[in-house]
Amino acid sequence: MTMKKGLLPILLFCILPLFASSQTYQFDVSSAPYVELSGGTPAVTETWDDPGYALPIGFVFHFYNQTISTVYQIATVAYPLLSNHSFGDTLGFFMVFGADLIDRGFADTLLQSPITYKTTGSPGHRIFTLEWKNAGFFKEYFYLADNNDFVNFQFRLYEDSGTIEYHFGPSSVSHPEIDYDSTGAFSGLVESLAVNPDVSTGETLLLTGNPSNPTVMETYTNVYLNGTIPANTLYTFSRIPSAVGDPVTLTAQSYFSPNPCNDFIGISPAGLDEIIPPMEIYNSTGIHVKTIKQLETIETSELPSGIYELKFQTKAGMKSERIMVLH
Repeated sequence: MTMKKGLLPILLFCILPLFASSQTYQFDVSSAPYVELSGGTPAVTETWDDPGYALPIGFVFHFYNQTISTVYQIATVAYPLLSNHSFGDTLGFFMVFGADLIDRGFADTLLQSPITYKTTGSPGHRIFTLEWKNAGFFKEYFYLADNNDFVNFQFRLYEDSGTIEYHFGPSSVSHPEIDYDSTGAFSGLVESLAVNPDVSTGETLLLTGNPSNPTVMETYTNVYLNGTIPANTLYTFSRIPSAVGDPVTLTAQSYFSPNPCNDFIGISPAGLDEIIPPMEIYNSTGIHVKTIKQLETIETSELPSGIYELKFQTKAGMKSERIMVLH
């Protein structure tokens, strides 16, 4: 066996760092129970090492200022990094889990690490989920002829809010110095990467440091997380409401009153007729804070005083409205 080199390791660490003037996404880390995907469609049907596939999202998704309906795993890329195109002069990437993975049944040609995907929900509120289950590490297999270490994680796209999530499940990494290229995996987003010359041509949002509370880097450079990402960790990339290219438009009329509000805010009859739940609430920094499924009255007593953005689907398309909470 010969050691391999994927496309992204070459591109990632030869890139000249460029500073982004603004960011489209706000990063947040939280904890949520990890639930395995059931009833998914296989992205691979046999044992794999650096697989390539193209997966339909099931809806149009806004990634930075682009619209995509398919995500791609390029076979020449050694890591689970999803691209917005199959190939081209520039590519955008969802950097889900930057470590070289392999099917744990690769040596015996017996599939033990399924990769499956599924789109759920009703039109306007669909969720695309892609899961890597029981994935092993190539370097443990290559250097130690072993496959004891494993990870589980999911990638999700939300049609209504444009949110991107990386959700991490149970893992066992007993040889981190071998399994990873460095202190841990790398993770984040990159808007566009020019293949020749190797430079970042758009925004970047990379994570470094403590995987339970990462530091955000807005320059494209060689950074890693320090250690294995704990089970049930949820990385969320939410669109900042004022971001350039955000498809959500501000409503011309007010659906909500009183504004400012205290513990509750009501919705007008026009709003009840036009708005299609659920509705998402974001704080002034673009972090998602609440989902509203019942629209008659919205409780705001648990929200700190401040300005919030309500984003929702209407019969005329996605819209938003700002409210002020005062206690």
